[in-house]
Amino acid sequence: MARKVRFGSSRTDHSGILKVLSAIAPRHTECLQVLASLQRGTRGRHALDSVGNERSKAKYPSNDREAGVTYKEWMGRCVKEMKAKSDHALREMLRELMDHGVVEKDRDFELETEMVRIPFSDVVLSLILNFKRP
Repeated sequence: MARKVRFGSSRTDHSGILKVLSAIAPRHTECLQVLASLQRGTRGRHALDSVGNERSKAKYPSNDREAGVTYKEWMGRCVKEMKAKSDHALREMLRELMDHGVVEKDRDFELETEMVRIPFSDVVLSLILNFKRP
């Protein structure tokens, strides 16, 4: 089995992100960039519950980066941009990205949906978005 490059546990230390981005397949990097773009796009939007009401700030993080985006939204964008062929293909990529420590997945029981996020600082999101393969 190949040795996996894993990103550090610090949410602000970004020294390992370039190693991880270079080690993963190009399609994985592209899907990660889509997620970073969507996650950045959630800034300033209020989180809504299933009937369109603002969710309680006590119950949900005020930091939008912590909330992430729905898996369905990410999958739709990846398929639309032809970064992933199907739900199955993206789930395989998600599993590998989670193994590398660059993506986390949670279940939002109130919204009854899966949430995915890159649990790192804006600096790391910028590095991901601006990454180009040599």
